[in-house]
Amino acid sequence: MSLLRRLWLSVVLAMLAVLLATWAVSIATSRLYLQQQLLAQGADAAVSLAMSISQRGDDPAMAETLVNALFDSGHFQQVRYTDVRGQVVVERQRTATLPGTTVPDWFKAVVPLQAAPGEALVSNGWQQAGRVTVVASTQYAYVALWRGTLLLGGLLALTGLLWGLGITALVRWLRRPLKHMADQADAVGNGHFHTIEEPRVVELRSMAHALNRMVARVHAMFAEQAAQIRRLHGEATRDPVTQLPNREFFVGALRNALDPDADDPAGGLLLLRVGNLASLNRQLGRERTDRWLAAMAKVLAGVLPTEGDHVLARLNGADFAYLCPGAEPARLADLAARAHAAALSLLEAQGTELPGGFGMPLPQGDAANTDLGALPSGFATLATDFSPLPEGAAASAPAGPVSGWADLAPRPQAARIDVAHGHWHRGERPGEVMARLDAALMSAEGAVQGIAEASSPGSPSLAVGESAWDALLQQALQEQRFTLVFYPVCQTDGSLIHHEAMLRMAPPPGAPPGSPLLSAGQFMPAALRLGWVQECDLIATRLALDGLQRTPAPVAVNLSPRSLVDPSFLPRLDALLREHPAQCQWLSFELSERGLEEHVDALALLAQLLARHGCRLGVEHFGRQLALLPRLHELQLHYLKIDGSFVASVEGSESYRRLLRAMVEVARGLGVEAYAEQVSSHGQWRALAALGIGGVTGPAVTRYLNR
Repeated sequence: MSLLRRLWLSVVLAMLAVLLATWAVSIATSRLYLQQQLLAQGADAAVSLAMSISQRGDDPAMAETLVNALFDSGHFQQVRYTDVRGQVVVERQRTATLPGTTVPDWFKAVVPLQAAPGEALVSNGWQQAGRVTVVASTQYAYVALWRGTLLLGGLLALTGLLWGLGITALVRWLRRPLKHMADQADAVGNGHFHTIEEPRVVELRSMAHALNRMVARVHAMFAEQAAQIRRLHGEATRDPVTQLPNREFFVGALRNALDPDADDPAGGLLLLRVGNLASLNRQLGRERTDRWLAAMAKVLAGVLPTEGDHVLARLNGADFAYLCPGAEPARLADLAARAHAAALSLLEAQGTELPGGFGMPLPQGDAANTDLGALPSGFATLATDFSPLPEGAAASAPAGPVSGWADLAPRPQAARIDVAHGHWHRGERPGEVMARLDAALMSAEGAVQGIAEASSPGSPSLAVGESAWDALLQQALQEQRFTLVFYPVCQTDGSLIHHEAMLRMAPPPGAPPGSPLLSAGQFMPAALRLGWVQECDLIATRLALDGLQRTPAPVAVNLSPRSLVDPSFLPRLDALLREHPAQCQWLSFELSERGLEEHVDALALLAQLLARHGCRLGVEHFGRQLALLPRLHELQLHYLKIDGSFVASVEGSESYRRLLRAMVEVARGLGVEAYAEQVSSHGQWRALAALGIGGVTGPAVTRYLNR
C-alpha cells in the first residue's frame, strides 16, 4: 500500500470516529434535555390541576371534569386524583399510540425516555383534600428525538462525504505532481524532453525545479548536437543556392547505385544544362541569377519524382542531374521530355506564372523556409528529422506562384536548355556512365529539340519475368543452391573486426558453364516482391552458422527489414540459433537503414532475441535518418556502418569530414561503434582514421588483406 493511500485511509478512519462520537454525544444530550422537559411539563400540569380542583371545593364531579379536560389534551400519559386516604377518585391513563407519533421500537430501546411524575396537593380551605399526579407523555418527545436524530445523522453523513471527497481530492492533488515527475524521468530515458509545472507543495517544488533544470540542460545538449549535424549536413550535401543535393552527394548516390550489390540491376540518368549561364549572370547579376536558378530547381522538382533512391541534384553552376534507379527506357524518355518542357516554360515565362502542369505547391509548415518543396528521399531526411533547414539557408525565390523572369529584367535570348538521358547497369564505373551522358549532352546542344539519348552501356543484365523468378527462387531454395561470399571489416590499424557474409545464388539451370554467381542485388528484388526474402535470410544465417562450426571467427549476416514483418521469421530464427548456442557469440546481424524506420517495433523484438543468444546487432547504409539513433541506442545497437555516399568525398571535402566527425561523436556518445562503408582508397582510409572512425570496409580493405 502506498504512503498516500495509507495517509488517506488513516484520515478517513479518524474522520468516521469523530463523526460517530459527535452523533452519539448529540443524541445523549438531546435525550437528557427532553427528559427534563417532560418532568417540568408534568409538574406544571399537576400544579395547575391541583389549583383548579381546590378552587371548586369538594366536588367530585367537577374534579373528574377537570382531569378529563387535562388528559384529553393528548400530552399526558397519566392523570390521577387521590383523596387524603390514598384512594383514587379520578384516574385517566393512555395506552394507545397517538396519530403521527410512530417511532421504531428499536430506537425506543436504544434511546429510552423516562418521564418522572409531577405531583401537587389539593386543599379544601386549610385542610388537605387530596393529591394530583401527572405523568407527561413521551410519544411526542420520541418523535422529536427521532426526527432530530435523522436530521443530525444526515448532516453528519453529508459532512463526512464532503470531508472524504476533500481528502480524496487532496491526495490526488499531491499524487499528480509526483506522477508528473516520474513521467518526466521516464520521458528523458526515452529521448523526450519536456518540463513540468512546479507544484505548490513546498517539499515537491524544489525536486520539480531540479528535474526541470536537468531536462533543460540535457535537451539543450542534444539540440546543440542536432543543430551542428544539421548545419554540417547542409554544408556537405546541399547546394547553397538551390538547396538541392550537391555534386558530392550525387556522385556518392551514383556510386551506390552502380555497386554490384545494389538492389536495382539498372536505372536511368538525366543531365540538364542551362546554356550560356555566364551570359545570363552578366545580364541579370549574381543575386537575380541565383533566384532564377532556385526557381529552376523548384520547377524540376515538380516534374521529377524524388521518392526512394531517386535524387535530383545540382552538379555545378549550369548543370542539373537526376538519378532514377530502376527506370525503364520509355519512362526515362518521358521524364526527360517533361523536364525539358518545364525548364523551357520557365525560360519563356516573362512576368507571368508557370503553366499549371509544371507548378509545384509551395511548402507549408516546417518546410516552408526551404522555398523548394520536398527534397529527395534520403537527402531531406536528415534535416527533417531534427528541424527544417538551418536559418538563412533558404533560397530567395519569391514566396508565391513561380514566375521565371518576373522582376528579373527582360529574358536573354541566348539562354537555352539541353537535356541528355541514358541508362546504366549495375557494376559499371561512375566515370563511364558520366562520360556517355556528357557525350549525349554535347549531341543535345546541336540537336533541334535539345534532347539526346546516350549510347547503350553494352552490358545486358539478367531479366526474367516474375513467374520465372518465382520458379527459379523456389528451386534454389529447395535445392539449397546458395553460398556466402565474405568481405572483411577492419579496424583502422588493419586488424580484423569481422567478415560480412553476402548471400550468392548459383546460376540458373541451363546456364553456360563458368557462369558467375548471382549477387543479392540480382535476385533479392524478386525475392522481396514474391515474398521469399525471409527464406533467403534464414538460409544465409544457416550457412553462416555451419561455417562457424568449422571455423569460429566473427561473421556478420545481412537481414532484410522486410523479413521482420513475417510473424514466423523471428520464431524460426530463434529456433535456428538455439541449435547452435556455441556459434552465436561469433555472429552479428545487420539491417539496412532503408525501410528500417517503419519496422522499428519489430526490430525491438529482434534485438531482444539476439541479446538472449549473445549475438550483436548492427545497421548498415546509415546516414540519412540520424533521428533514429536514440531509438537504436535503446535497442542496444552495437555498431553502425556509415553509407558510402558520405565516404566518397572525405578526402577532398572539408564539409564531409566535419559531417562524418559529428556522426562518429554522436554515435560514440550513445555507446555505438561507427564503421565506414565502400572505402575505395588508402587516402580515404587515412582520412577516416583521422576522424576517429572505428572500422572500415570496401575495396581498399579487401586489397589490403589480400596483398
